[in-house]
Amino acid sequence: MNFGLGGFRFISREDLRRFLDEDRIDKVIALFEGGKDTGKISKKALKNWVVRHLSEAHGPLTHG
Repeated sequence: MNFGLGGFRFISREDLRRFLDEDRIDKVIALFEGGKDTGKISKKALKNWVVRHLSEAHGPLTHG
């Protein structure tokens, strides 16, 4: 199941309601850069969060 509809550049509060209780949505959105200000999670913020957390868990992500 996808979070957002195809072609959209953000994960919205409405998208998150399908997976999370209302009281957790603000906490999740705050984890992503710009989330607190916009109430949305951008594609760029999601990518940066994933790369940062994978790097912390497994070391730098490099090709080769």
